Amino acid sequence: MTVLLADIGGTNLRFALADSDGVQTGSVWRAKVKSFESIYDAVAVYLEKQSANIDAACFVVAAPVVGMDLPIELTNHAWSFKKSALEDAVKAPCYILNDWQAVGYALLEAPKSAFQSLTPHLKAHAGMKFACGPGTGLGCCLFEGSKVWPSEAAAMPVVGVDSEITGLADDFDHLVT
Repeated sequence: MTVLLADIGGTNLRFALADSDGVQTGSVWRAKVKSFESIYDAVAVYLEKQSANIDAACFVVAAPVVGMDLPIELTNHAWSFKKSALEDAVKAPCYILNDWQAVGYALLEAPKSAFQSLTPHLKAHAGMKFACGPGTGLGCCLFEGSKVWPSEAAAMPVVGVDSEITGLADDFDHLVT
């Protein structure tokens, strides 16, 4: 079984092929999102380079993923796509997760030793955990037990943004203010 793995951010995209032995040698490919008109174009270029038959695909995207076949719109880029059209492009079933949802599921599997408390003076207690990190935007997730709740912190409005910050955002076409 060959699986297409895709990480689609607001600035960069990464593709690879994996099978039961792991990521296939020579299959990792990185490109700029802005180099392509659509996700479908990027997928077509990659699959043409690889000339592989795909059995399934897993896309992690910098976007809210709400289910069904609603349009998925990247948080920090103009791409919009539907799962059904992506499956047509890949010619295989596609699984789509928010990028920080994928991080949350990975963290669910991490050993306790992988975590460091930000408040070591307070007693650690079981329950919900929070993770966040910068990319083109700021992604985050909450996770507990076997559940993960993703969020797009970069898409939240910021009260009192002054003209200096707005001016900085004008210099970068991928920032949301």
